[in-house]
Amino acid sequence: MNPPSPDRFSRDVDTLDSVLWNTLYQLTITGVTLLGTVVLIIVVFPWLTLAIVPILGLYYALSIYYRTTSREIKRLDSNMRSHLYAYFAECLSGMGTLKAYNVVDTAVRKNEYRIDLGNRPYYLFQLGARWLSMRVNLLGAMMSFCTVVVIVATRHSISPASAGLVLSYLARISGDLNWGVQRLSTLENNMNSAERLVHYAYNLEEERPPERPDTAPAPSWPHAGHISFQDVSLRYRPELPRVLQDVSFEIQPGQKVGVVGRTGAGKSSLIQALFLLSELDGGRIVIDGIETGTLGTASLRPQIAIIPQDPVLFEGTFRYNLDPLARHTEQELWQALETAGLKSYVQAQDGGLDALVAAQGENLSVGQRQLVCVSRALLAKSKVVVLDEATASVDMATDALIQRAIRSDFARSTVVTVAHRINTVIDYDRILVMHRGQVAEYDTPRNLLKDPESMFSSMVAEMGVQNEQYLRTLAGL
Repeated sequence: MNPPSPDRFSRDVDTLDSVLWNTLYQLTITGVTLLGTVVLIIVVFPWLTLAIVPILGLYYALSIYYRTTSREIKRLDSNMRSHLYAYFAECLSGMGTLKAYNVVDTAVRKNEYRIDLGNRPYYLFQLGARWLSMRVNLLGAMMSFCTVVVIVATRHSISPASAGLVLSYLARISGDLNWGVQRLSTLENNMNSAERLVHYAYNLEEERPPERPDTAPAPSWPHAGHISFQDVSLRYRPELPRVLQDVSFEIQPGQKVGVVGRTGAGKSSLIQALFLLSELDGGRIVIDGIETGTLGTASLRPQIAIIPQDPVLFEGTFRYNLDPLARHTEQELWQALETAGLKSYVQAQDGGLDALVAAQGENLSVGQRQLVCVSRALLAKSKVVVLDEATASVDMATDALIQRAIRSDFARSTVVTVAHRINTVIDYDRILVMHRGQVAEYDTPRNLLKDPESMFSSMVAEMGVQNEQYLRTLAGL
């Protein structure tokens, strides 16, 4: 089962915290009221037991039949609502793209279609409630009829006060019977949320533990930045095909390696494997003599600096986003910002390092967000630095700032760059060409461009004659 969406999960938690206990309270009150009414009738008119027991049996059979149907319809309703929420969230996040391609009306129609689909099980749920209400009201009327018949037949031997008391309680028994089944069904339906939360908490596969004391590396690890992929295979789920197949290559300390390839070649999957975001399906990755599979996440991931394609910022201050654990001095923070070319902007803000950053960095441009991530990586001072298409969404000026930081401040670090623009890695020490989850080529840019039959040469040639000549010049040809 996939992890829940935030909308679905928050609704389940709200149901468990708020709705479930209120429903249980109402069911308890209704049940006690019905029990008191039935006991009162039997005490006053013992002969009515012969009529009440079969009626209550029919009532119980109706409740089972209704609850079984209602439960399944409610599950269907929850599933349809999840699809509606997911598509609505996609439309909100991609509104700019929808407007750019003038397909907002198409998205609206698709959203309306999903709303209609979501209303189908809801309509059936309401129809079932009306079906139950009619039959429960009929059973209540039968019970009232039997009681009235007994009262009339024994009018000379019973107290008028007792008869009036029984009739006053019977006047509301139909509503209580209907409400009791509704509350019992609602309680059972809401237990679906509890069932999902228990599944999320105990049945989903857990990530590896953050700490493994028996294999914890030295504080200075990694000390050189030597990386070795040895027959590494990776798949995201057991039923899916491998996205990496027996990948083997070696990166010497301090080398800068550019990873290139077509869409779906497995470039970003290499980063997934390096950070152990997914468990390896085979092989191993060794960094400075230590196999990463033997480490906990807290021992591995903080030691590798990363500048992602989509910059991740949190609501808070610049200081918090740069150094959330407060490990660095203010001078180090300013130095990192100056290196990344963001110092003047932060100084111009009210509060400097303590100026507010909106959630997801909404008050910053994409380039500024990326430079904050660069500054964060500079502060880490890691021997292994990963760039996952970090310059794909920024302009050329910001790209130049990032490239300058890579060549100067990460000069002694091992740099692995998933390249979107080949010109950003053309002067790297090595080029790793991925194809269908395998290593197609791994050599220096110069050697790869010397071979007109290489995949890297064909990728460069597709950029046009002028760009090809420019890149060959940068490679020393």
